[in-house]
Amino acid sequence: MFKRHCMFQPLRNCIVGRSYSPEFYNFIEDIDTRSRWQRIAEETEEDYQHLINLLHTFGVETIRPTVTDTAEFTERKTSNAWFKQFGFQLGDTDYPVYNCVVPPPMEPRDWFMMLGEQFIHWLKPDQMSQYQNILDYIAGQGNPIAHSNTVLNAEGWITKVGQLITYSLGGAQWFPQPTTEFDKFVKEFASEYDNRYFDIQGFADGVYRPLKPGVLLSLYESPRYASTFPGWDVISVLNDSWSKMDKWLEYKASRSYKMWNLDGDTERKELAYEWLDNGWQDYCSRNVFDANILSIDEKNVIVFNYNKHVFAELKKHNITPHISHFRHRYFWGGGIHCITSDINRDGSLINYFE
Repeated sequence: MFKRHCMFQPLRNCIVGRSYSPEFYNFIEDIDTRSRWQRIAEETEEDYQHLINLLHTFGVETIRPTVTDTAEFTERKTSNAWFKQFGFQLGDTDYPVYNCVVPPPMEPRDWFMMLGEQFIHWLKPDQMSQYQNILDYIAGQGNPIAHSNTVLNAEGWITKVGQLITYSLGGAQWFPQPTTEFDKFVKEFASEYDNRYFDIQGFADGVYRPLKPGVLLSLYESPRYASTFPGWDVISVLNDSWSKMDKWLEYKASRSYKMWNLDGDTERKELAYEWLDNGWQDYCSRNVFDANILSIDEKNVIVFNYNKHVFAELKKHNITPHISHFRHRYFWGGGIHCITSDINRDGSLINYFE
């Protein structure tokens, strides 16, 4: 039976996401737009393969979701909360229906979490075909599988360090009462743990990552670390490259809500041209470093870029960073931690704060 008690205990089995193939985008009629999307798709798979090969060098077994090479547009509903983050004013009961393809299963951590020996998922019905092989694989290990109905729909909100689980209150931008949703999750799955709220903005795995007992990596300093992780050294990124991404993220947010829609030709064209032709992809590949990383064990972490200050600090703590470039990380949205889901790690349940 698989188990995972802590995010930096030795990794043994891992889900790695998958994007659509270049052939999938043959439905795009404009030749120049189609060629750009196909280039992004090809390079994305190359980067996935590099990550998989790196994991294999550490003896980590990987499994991936399945995808089709044919775009099939079907009617789907979306939640108001998702639309409202882009400034849409919708009523409480008005759920837009639109023709789109199911987005590719690039970020399994958005839908899965191994908590102890229990495998929890937030999959929607139209995603089941992409991830059915994953569910069958987990069931074959003897692990119980549960579906969560909470609005909380991504492990990225959660940080698991042995007996401690923290929940990012940054979820308020997606749902108005995050503590209510976290309370539901705790009652259903995690009542035996030390559960705490952590007031940071955004997904926890995009802001900070515990790397080993006594050490964590963070995009910025926070007084909350002192109370939640007392005595731990905080390695701050100290890099202003992230702040320069705001313009791209705003541009993307204004268009990406239609990138998988049948009537999204204009948005797909604008996104691809802005990303590739106006320098964003090159800038991100050369300059941006963030905290969205994956621990192999207490001595090895996978990052997607180089940062002189962070690498020097990691060396002081006897941690070796291994670069696995994800060139289109900010085009798609998810980093190394998002595009993986660690489902089996050695080690027992430990209280790291006694």
